[in-house]
Amino acid sequence: MKLFDQIFKTTTLDKIKKGFDFLVTDFGFKLLTAKQVDNLRADYFLLYRKESSGIQIEICADESWFHCEIRRLINGSPADYNDKANCLTFEDLAIWESENNYDHFHYYAGGQNGLDGVIENTAKLFKRNQRLLTTNIWLDTNKIQNLKDKDFEKKFGKLPDRNKPTFFGNLKNELNKLLADIGYKVHLDSDKVSPFDQNSVTDKLILEKEKSKIEISQKDWRDDFFIYEVFKNDKKVFEIDISKMAIDRAVELTINKVKVNA
Repeated sequence: MKLFDQIFKTTTLDKIKKGFDFLVTDFGFKLLTAKQVDNLRADYFLLYRKESSGIQIEICADESWFHCEIRRLINGSPADYNDKANCLTFEDLAIWESENNYDHFHYYAGGQNGLDGVIENTAKLFKRNQRLLTTNIWLDTNKIQNLKDKDFEKKFGKLPDRNKPTFFGNLKNELNKLLADIGYKVHLDSDKVSPFDQNSVTDKLILEKEKSKIEISQKDWRDDFFIYEVFKNDKKVFEIDISKMAIDRAVELTINKVKVNA
C-alpha cells in the first residue's frame, strides 16, 4: 500500500508539472521548486520565477485542493502575501479578465472537474494573459477590488466597510503595545503567512519567549467564527464569544487574560 501511495503521489506531482510546463518552455520561467510538502494545505508545492518580468508564480495543489499566487518581485524579492497591490491569486486574474463574470468551480479542485479540470482551466487562464506574466506590465488591482465590492453589494445590499474595526486587528494593535513589557515576541501572525499555510485558515497569533508560548486563535472559520481561545503552553485558559459584546470590551478581556498568563 505504501508503494502504491508513493507512486500515486509522484504521478500527481508529475501531472501538475506537466500541466504548467508551458511556463518554462513558452513563457521563459524557471522551475525552482517542485516537491512534496507536509506542512501546507495540499501535498505539493511548485515555484516558478521569471526575473526579467519580475514575477514569481507559486502553486500548491493535490487531488482535492488547488491554489496559485502571482507575486511581483520587489528589489529581487517577492512581495509580501498581504501586499494586495503586488500579489494576485489566480482567481483575482479570472475576476479581472471576466469583469467578475466567471465560474468559480472551474478553479475548484474539490468540484466535479477535479484537479485535472483546474489545471486545464488555470493553464488556459495564464495563456490568455501571457503579457501579464512575461512583461513588466501589471494589473490595476483597484479594479479587482471594486469588482469584488460590487459583487458583495449585490449579494448583501451594501458595500463592505473596510474602515470598521475588527477584533483581530484591534487585538494585535493592543498586543504590540504590551509585548515589550511581558517579554514575548510574535512567532506567528496568520495575516502574514502564505495562503498555502495551514495557519492561514483562521485568525491566529502565537507569542513566544524562551520555553513559554501563548496562542490566541479563532476556533473555526465556519461554525465557530466568533469564538476565540487563548492557550498557554497548549492548555486552554480562556474562551470568548466576540459576538456577544463590543469589540473594545472583547479585546480588553482577552488582553487581560494574556497578561495574567504571561
